[in-house]
Amino acid sequence: TLQPRRSVCWNGKEISIETMSSTQFASALAMALHMRNIKVTSKDQHGALGYFTITENLISEFIAGKTNFTVPADFSSASYPLALAALNGQATLSNISCLDSFQPDSKFVTLLKDMGAEISLNKDGLTIRKSSLRPFNVDISPFPDIALTLVFLASFINGMSSILNVEILKHKESDRLHQALKLLKLFNIKHKLDHNRIVIWGNSINNTPKLNFDPPTDHRVIMSAYLF
Repeated sequence: TLQPRRSVCWNGKEISIETMSSTQFASALAMALHMRNIKVTSKDQHGALGYFTITENLISEFIAGKTNFTVPADFSSASYPLALAALNGQATLSNISCLDSFQPDSKFVTLLKDMGAEISLNKDGLTIRKSSLRPFNVDISPFPDIALTLVFLASFINGMSSILNVEILKHKESDRLHQALKLLKLFNIKHKLDHNRIVIWGNSINNTPKLNFDPPTDHRVIMSAYLF
């Protein structure tokens, strides 16, 4: 069952799906229907289309006869220890020896470097050490799954950071925009929602009292709250 807000066009051989808010529906249908020679395409050539490109590449390789696949490291999940170490320690992810061009969230490593993070990447893994990070201005539409990690970073980097195109976060497993604002308010982080962006005035990490946060059943919100 497709959500009413999602636009779907069907001409008998091809299904075109609106993917501006999420590519998950298109990916699921593409994998389910390729054996029936029904092509699934995206109606939107912007935003988080990189996630759907992963699915298209997988199907192409399968059709070409490939039967053995290696599941790569998940850069969305990697963002959590990387963010924490960049602010307050050190971490080595031994299962990451290169950036995955198919994963939009691998951009997180580049973003950290742009902020001034000390990162080394070689055959032994990806290592990051505590650094003095600079505020940032990032459009999260190509990689919304790392948006909450960026909210955490912005909260504890001295200065003003901004995260653009945050409306897309409303259409995930929960309303992640609402949850991000709840976390910022709970931890007394100065911020404002300005149209389609969050502006955050961060401060250095300091001790906070024990706080209660009741998250929705959304793994990204839970893991981001754990960072805070």
